[in-house]
Amino acid sequence: MKILKVKYLHDYKLEVLFSNGETKIADFEVFLKKAKNKSIFKFLDKSKFKTVEIDTGFLSWNNGEMEISAYSVFHQYSKNIVDAL
Repeated sequence: MKILKVKYLHDYKLEVLFSNGETKIADFEVFLKKAKNKSIFKFLDKSKFKTVEIDTGFLSWNNGEMEISAYSVFHQYSKNIVDAL
């Protein structure tokens, strides 16, 4: 599975379209605030978090400084759009 499209919504939430056709809302607030790698804390700055891009099917920030796989986004950080509203 790959990520095909990503759209910043608000706070630390992204709308993500996956290659299986599903669109989900992913929320990274807890992940960012509880990260063990201190270099990730800089992405709590929403202006930096908003710079998310897709790189080979992964979510990527700052040229790969932080990357999250499609599998992790799909299974750990997201909800179906109906459930997220």
